[in-house]
Amino acid sequence: MEIIERLSAGRTSTRAPHHPSGLDYAVRWNRPRPYGEGYEDGFVIGDDFIVTAIQTKVRRRFEETEPGLGRLIFLFHLSGRRIIGFPGHGDYDLDLPSLSIIQASEGIPRCNTWIEGGPEKSVAVSLNPRQLPLVLPQTLTSVMAPLVWSDRKPGVSWRQLPLSPEMEAAARATLWPGVHPKLMRDYLTAKARELICLALDGVLACRSAAVRDQEAGRRQFLKVADYVDRNVHRKITMAQIAADVGARPAKVSEWFAQYSGMSMQEYCAHSRLTKACYLLLSTDRPLKQIAFETGYNHTANLCIAFKKRFGLTPSQARARERSPSPAG
Repeated sequence: MEIIERLSAGRTSTRAPHHPSGLDYAVRWNRPRPYGEGYEDGFVIGDDFIVTAIQTKVRRRFEETEPGLGRLIFLFHLSGRRIIGFPGHGDYDLDLPSLSIIQASEGIPRCNTWIEGGPEKSVAVSLNPRQLPLVLPQTLTSVMAPLVWSDRKPGVSWRQLPLSPEMEAAARATLWPGVHPKLMRDYLTAKARELICLALDGVLACRSAAVRDQEAGRRQFLKVADYVDRNVHRKITMAQIAADVGARPAKVSEWFAQYSGMSMQEYCAHSRLTKACYLLLSTDRPLKQIAFETGYNHTANLCIAFKKRFGLTPSQARARERSPSPAG
């Protein structure tokens, strides 16, 4: 229970002498009377593997600081509001049902600011990231590995996802176990693994969705780029492009930045000059016609833009392209 002693340090809540269940691996912290009512239960279920369940109502705002133990935490927030802060690394507001996957490097304390209001209900599964193989099946360990913060790069890792119905149901079943004390350790171990499994499923689903969104965005950008390339001879606006592909102008602007590294105006100029260069070097069309076909009102405008981009005037580029190569 050494880990419980370390987690108890710095708390405003009062640790009860014994847990009401009588279990020797369980501890209860009661909320201080002036600030609210309720409690937080902690269960050490094996090799630094802890499940905590909070059921409390806060009447007055108060703070608690936990030491920086470098633990990996899966926090299932069901209701209530609190702010979790890491000095020098930012604050995170929990006010909606959510899953947070948190890891702060060892030595970075965590400050919980409890906000008065509705009942605070949450379940957390925390473990030592260095002992994953000891407490989890190999499958969960391998999927979880990318989430573990490297000791070589100290800081805070925070990933927040919406709370799915399955996560909420598993968390509520952990808040109110309702099983015989002799079965409690096995029950909590199973629920903890279920919660971690659901959390990792949520992470993988988000990654898959992000990949699908990225691929869809890339296809849409190619559509947009094709539209611009086909219309270099005329002035087009972001609104026209967005209407053509059925997207919001802000989204189209985002695609340009993400997939071309340019703004829409920069891409249009790039497309016009690319076509002008092609026509200049592959045809005998006069410069005035090339300027007209690539959307320049005057030949001079094309010449200025061309030299700025390629370092040569159109006439110099055409002459150099068609001059015979030196012998040898």
